[in-house]
Amino acid sequence: MADEVTGGAVLSTSPAKGGRGGRPKVRGGRAPAKGKAKVTKVAANAKQGAGRGRRQKVYDFLKAQAAHERMAELKSHFTQLARAMKPALTELADRTLAKLNNDPAAHEKVPEAQAVHQFLDQRLADTIATANIEHKMQIDNATKMFEINTRLAEKQCTVSNTHSHWLYV
Repeated sequence: MADEVTGGAVLSTSPAKGGRGGRPKVRGGRAPAKGKAKVTKVAANAKQGAGRGRRQKVYDFLKAQAAHERMAELKSHFTQLARAMKPALTELADRTLAKLNNDPAAHEKVPEAQAVHQFLDQRLADTIATANIEHKMQIDNATKMFEINTRLAEKQCTVSNTHSHWLYV
């Protein structure tokens, strides 16, 4: 039923029933209406969609709106691309697994294996060099601390010997 004054639709609910075909509020229905029926209004700046999909976000600033629409468009294209690639990638994975099942050393025969081995060997050499430098620094530091502590102990020993000599005189 249409409201003649406002031009909007009027929703009427009976106070005896819940808002969803008589279901009580406990089971997911709405609470009974408490007074006048609500009048729905159409927002002035809301976009009219095709009636399918999600509600569109409307920004006040044009650049923000354009960025949001571009992001949604990119997301849609990415999803379509992923759907198109999935069967091809599944086929490649199946072929690769079949090769590996037939030849356990097949992964070493691919052209990329040599480059990966070189990279890993270089990384191992760099890690060992770094560990050796840290080890040398720790040894140098421990040696210096030992020498300093030895000199300090010797000074304390000579000072205590000279003071103890004066005590017994």
